[in-house]
Formats: sequence, structure tokens, C-alpha cells
Amino acid sequence: MPDIEVSIEVYCKNCGAGLCNNTSVGHTHGRGAPYFEVNPCDKCLEEAREDGKNEGYKEGYADKEKELEKANP
Repeated sequence: MPDIEVSIEVYCKNCGAGLCNNTSVGHTHGRGAPYFEVNPCDKCLEEAREDGKNEGYKEGYADKEKELEKANP
């Protein structure tokens, strides 16, 4: 299979940040087909972590409130 050189730019769909530093290339095992591997944007990844923390806190707080309501009707 002939090699082809391609220049591409990769951007985050959510915030538009450039992801060139979060992208790597390689070849599959077996067939040796080229592939791109793109890691999440650092900014959006951190926002997702914060959202997860906030949701976990809200869920835990709501569970504790229900527990207290049952104990003190």
C-alpha cells in the first residue's frame, strides 16, 4: 500500500480549541492501516469533571435529606 502524506487540523467540537497537541497517529496491527487518535480537549475535560463532581454532590445531598426526613418525620 502506498504512503500518502496528509496535513489535517483537529478542533474540539464543543469549544473550538485546537487539538493538534492532543492528537497522535499510528498504524493498526495486522493490516497496518493509518489511524488518528484524538484525546479530549483539556478545557472541556475539566468542565466535565466539575459537572460530575457537582452532580455527585447534589445527588449525595438529596439522598442525605431523604434519610433525615425518614428519621425525623
